[in-house]
Amino acid sequence: MEPSSVVIEIGAVALVIGALVGLILGLTGAGGSLFAVPLLILGLGVSASQATGLALAAVAA
Repeated sequence: MEPSSVVIEIGAVALVIGALVGLILGLTGAGGSLFAVPLLILGLGVSASQATGLALAAVAA
């Protein structure tokens, strides 16, 4: 697998995860970190500390 195809594949996974989190949060009104952190860790392989920071930044924005 070429590096450019890996980047495209990760970008597609991130897009799907973002859409899924947005849909669930829009329907439930729950906090963003509730769904974002586990999906970042399990879906993209981000470390727990990075996922927490990313979720905090997304919620604060």
